[in-house]
Amino acid sequence: MTIPLKRNLLAVAQRNYYPSLFVNFSASVGIALIFAEAGESWVWTWLGLVTTMTVARIVWFEAIEVKAAELETLEEGEAIWRLRHLAAGTLCGAALWMVFTWYGLAVADQRQQYTACIIATAMAAGAVGVLAQYPVAGRFYILMIILPASARLVTNAEPEPILALLGLIFAGVMLSGHRANSKVLMDSIRLRGRNAALVEEVMRTNQDLERRVTERTRTLSRQAHQDQLTGLANRRGLRRSFANWVADGGSSAKLLFLDLDRFKQINDGFGHAAGDEVLRTVAMRIRRVCGRDAVELARWGGDEFICLVKWPDDQSCSIGSLADAISQALAEPIKIDDMICQSMASIGIAAYPQDATDLEELINRADLASCEAKRQGRGQYRIYDRCFAEALERQATIARDLDEAMTNGELSLAYQPIVSARSGELQAFEALLRWQHPDLGMIPPDEFVAVAEETDQIGPLGRWVIERACGEVSRWIAVNGPVRIAVNVSVRQLLVDSFASHVMETLEHYRLRPADLEIEVTESAFASSHEAQVLLALRALDDAGVTIAIDDFGTGYSSLSRLKDYPVHRLKIDRSFVADESDKTRSVIEAAVLIAKRYGLAIVAEGIETTEQARLIASMGADEFQGYLIRRPGLLTVSGLTAPWLDGPKSARSAA
Repeated sequence: MTIPLKRNLLAVAQRNYYPSLFVNFSASVGIALIFAEAGESWVWTWLGLVTTMTVARIVWFEAIEVKAAELETLEEGEAIWRLRHLAAGTLCGAALWMVFTWYGLAVADQRQQYTACIIATAMAAGAVGVLAQYPVAGRFYILMIILPASARLVTNAEPEPILALLGLIFAGVMLSGHRANSKVLMDSIRLRGRNAALVEEVMRTNQDLERRVTERTRTLSRQAHQDQLTGLANRRGLRRSFANWVADGGSSAKLLFLDLDRFKQINDGFGHAAGDEVLRTVAMRIRRVCGRDAVELARWGGDEFICLVKWPDDQSCSIGSLADAISQALAEPIKIDDMICQSMASIGIAAYPQDATDLEELINRADLASCEAKRQGRGQYRIYDRCFAEALERQATIARDLDEAMTNGELSLAYQPIVSARSGELQAFEALLRWQHPDLGMIPPDEFVAVAEETDQIGPLGRWVIERACGEVSRWIAVNGPVRIAVNVSVRQLLVDSFASHVMETLEHYRLRPADLEIEVTESAFASSHEAQVLLALRALDDAGVTIAIDDFGTGYSSLSRLKDYPVHRLKIDRSFVADESDKTRSVIEAAVLIAKRYGLAIVAEGIETTEQARLIASMGADEFQGYLIRRPGLLTVSGLTAPWLDGPKSARSAA
């Protein structure tokens, strides 16, 4: 930063101008009176000149003076010009004192001579400090007063060489003092300027720090209240918005709890990066549908979203219309690189304040409603009802009683036959788990297996099924001959290191061949997050001779091309494809059969319920059938087996 030196010197000069002028005039009047009293009349002429000069200097100063408020903006060149004029006025005053000393020291009276010397040296000494702002003019001022006086003392009729010499020495001292004072003044101005620059820099730095702190605080607040992936509010942000809305008089709202369906399969099948992109797309679509009336939109959990919308009781349309609009928006295909997937959501709805006034309780009740929507088929909405709490209590009961059910005879296995599509002969039985609860009655497998997955009870339950199925089929084979027994296995079971060894120990215990057992896994086994472990378990089973089948094929998100990487022997086409007789679904089945055949895999069609279905699927190349048309699940027997899609009704022959 450039220090405005001349501007500051001008400020000092202006501040000292009137005091120095007053001292100069006062000294002039005093010395004039002393000399006039001694009879020196010429002094009045000199005093008149001093007075005239003083008035002129005052007038000129008033003309060129710069007010303090204007000094800050005064250019340095303008300041130099004014300094020079003030210095010129000061030197004019010195010239008059030079005249006085020349004539004053010529008088014969030594007392008057000494008085003149004292006054002259005093004026010169005063210039040492008062005229420090004039580095050059100040020195001239001292010399103009002292040098003529010393010269006069030497040239008088009665010379005073010693006094003249002392004057010269004193002049040298005063010049040195003036130079030192000028330097001190300059340095102080520069130091003050640097201090001002430093203060300005500190203030600027503080302002910058304050700005950064403000921005950082704003950023931290945003991060603390915003989900970084989707840009929606997070839990903390939702709580803050809800509290502010209530405080501002919010009186009626609906809370929609969205739980994405089968998001884990998207995440596992396509990878976490694709899963993140799906979440961002879902958030964008939710904002597009609900943004106008939303109190807040939030991501509540991994694949859970919340829409808190203002919804007066007299709203013309029902909240269901908004839920449908969200479902339609989410159902639009999502393209990620060269993959296309589709997201759906089970939506639960709760009303404020009718269902709850506390946000957490309101969310819990909307969550219950979404669980009910998921339980009833996914991809739909349900409005909270108090009976949903009973469903939650039912799940808790199932989780609590499942361990005992494995030991007290409540669990059992039903067997559904799998037959050849060409001959109708028995090929295998699938073991299907059943639970007759003493209080809840018959519990559907999908219900308690899902609970077992969530509560990590699936491991013991899976071992129980494998051991029971192997034990019962071993006794059947001893009488009727070889047959495969198919058992559904959870992916979580495959992740247990000892799973394959337990299977082999069970087969050995019941004296079964590995080929007698078929392990069925769903497409979630293709998940990249645990692919290595699953592949290790499946290869161990395959190496031992156990048959491996992909169950419910076509409902997940696996890639057909990846089948070549897995030790798979059979694909079981999901019943939903068999029941759908549209041309599009037929094309899907034909493509799956074609690719499976290319990989040397057998095709099993599940859910065969009509003769027409059986004949159509058989014409597409299916190898085996399973469904109510052949026989419903029941005892481990060939009794009641039929194959009506063949020429004329006939019973399937046993494998024996």
